[in-house]
Amino acid sequence: IHTGEASSTRRWAVERRLAHIRTLLHDPIKRELGNKYNHYFHHAHFAHHGGLPGSTARMLLWLAVLSKAIIAGAVSPGIVASMFNFLE
Repeated sequence: IHTGEASSTRRWAVERRLAHIRTLLHDPIKRELGNKYNHYFHHAHFAHHGGLPGSTARMLLWLAVLSKAIIAGAVSPGIVASMFNFLE
């Protein structure tokens, strides 16, 4: 989580299947952003179905861009709350 100029990074580990992350995190974000989705994620593609090689790198980049979209206010507080609930 990036918190501005005096930034700090927080890390936590939680086990989730890629299919669940796609359904419960990616898809709601994509639906909410609509046409704006490509504005934020045009260089950060979500991981391919099946967990192919490179999935971790894609997820890390996608989550970093998601963080920036949240900070920019593009994602509603309700979706952010659901995301944190999903990620525990």
